[in-house]
Amino acid sequence: MSVLIIVSVVSLLALLAALPGDFARRGGSGSIVTLGALSNAVLPGLAFWGGSQTGLAHGLAGFAPIVAAMIAGNVLADRVASRVWGPVAAS
Repeated sequence: MSVLIIVSVVSLLALLAALPGDFARRGGSGSIVTLGALSNAVLPGLAFWGGSQTGLAHGLAGFAPIVAAMIAGNVLADRVASRVWGPVAAS
């Protein structure tokens, strides 16, 4: 049960961290984009540190769910951003 909670929390954090970057790719700008880039850089380290501190992230079986949760959160963020802000802006 605790692994499910950790995976859910990490997935939600990844979703929230990825949204500012997705906003920027769709033509947005501002300090929220910088904050999003910083959170995307810090999130993986915090997720692995938190998993190791709780004893859940030891070895491949512990880290794989955390990586999968971060990927799922980023994919979901892209889908949410596409619905809210439209497609990615042409470069």
